[in-house]
Amino acid sequence: MKSSYKTYGPIILQALSINAPKVVECLGSDGHKYKQLAKSGKDDLRQDAVVPFTPSTGVLEWVDGTLLLGEYLKGRQVKKKTFVILFLFDDRKKTSAKPSRQFVRTSGLNFGLPVMHYFFLERFLQPADWFEKRLAYTRSVAATSMLTESASSSYSFKRLLKLKTEALPIFNAGVMNSKGIWEEIRVKRDKVPCHKLIWFPLHILKFSIITWLAILDRLPTRERLIRMGITTVGSCVLCNDALESRNHLFADCAMAASLWKEILNLTHLAKYPMSWDNMLAWASTTWKGKSLLTSIMKIAWCAFIYIVWEERNKRLFQGRVRTVGDMLSSIKETVGTQPRNRDLNRLDNVNTFLCNKWGIG
Repeated sequence: MKSSYKTYGPIILQALSINAPKVVECLGSDGHKYKQLAKSGKDDLRQDAVVPFTPSTGVLEWVDGTLLLGEYLKGRQVKKKTFVILFLFDDRKKTSAKPSRQFVRTSGLNFGLPVMHYFFLERFLQPADWFEKRLAYTRSVAATSMLTESASSSYSFKRLLKLKTEALPIFNAGVMNSKGIWEEIRVKRDKVPCHKLIWFPLHILKFSIITWLAILDRLPTRERLIRMGITTVGSCVLCNDALESRNHLFADCAMAASLWKEILNLTHLAKYPMSWDNMLAWASTTWKGKSLLTSIMKIAWCAFIYIVWEERNKRLFQGRVRTVGDMLSSIKETVGTQPRNRDLNRLDNVNTFLCNKWGIG
């Protein structure tokens, strides 16, 4: 036979938390007394199996033998003194659109050292029990914080709620750190073969970003602008001979081809003019390892893409023109600076030749 509540007695216990839920004793219709936890205020009632009385108040059954976290921590905290810088708003100027700010240096504040790990050490003396209970606790805390939403929940938590179907099996498997969670939920694909051409130890960020966009064919060349309906002019800014596409600008254009030939001559490499796709395939399969030649070719190629794109924009928007020799000098200066002060094998004839050609000190 089910029992219902008849009357409530006085408050037995008040929890030491922000919303201060209270343990009360109620008399059931069967004559027995039951303990209930009354929650109210800003406490999120959706986090527990609460029987609501109003949208902001409700009760749930109190489990006998429950130890309040605040009661356990009370008297156990080892105090230490520290110095804290508090950042405050000055409430005296509430009429100002931008309230003035003041910094207050407060010294001698007492902060407790962490002692929660002692709870498991004191109550579960066997290693297997200690591990099982501690793991269950951390899983429950992590799952609660991840899978319940309140008005004060951060944007990140609300986004993670959409992943709860994927998250629960991960938590159950014992994954508790952010790196492990990311490795479990991310879509794993094969690495792009050309990724090491642009992301390598000596890369220059702005050069790598432009090269990356060029590989993806996302640079706003005139060919792409025509497809988007932004312009009707499609001739190459550098040579004025063909449609300005990614493949033409960085491989087929006479000026770009001449500049790339000069770069290859500095490294003593002889290659016939190649299309963009062939160039990318050759570089991906050839420029491997950590040799000085490989590093120079990667830096030089990214610099080549960046300088050609920069020259195109300067001619188009500023009316400024540089020769192939001027652009080659900029690339040589970049390549010569990056490996400088590196531990290079100067006894190697190839390294000596490259250092002399590229001005690596």
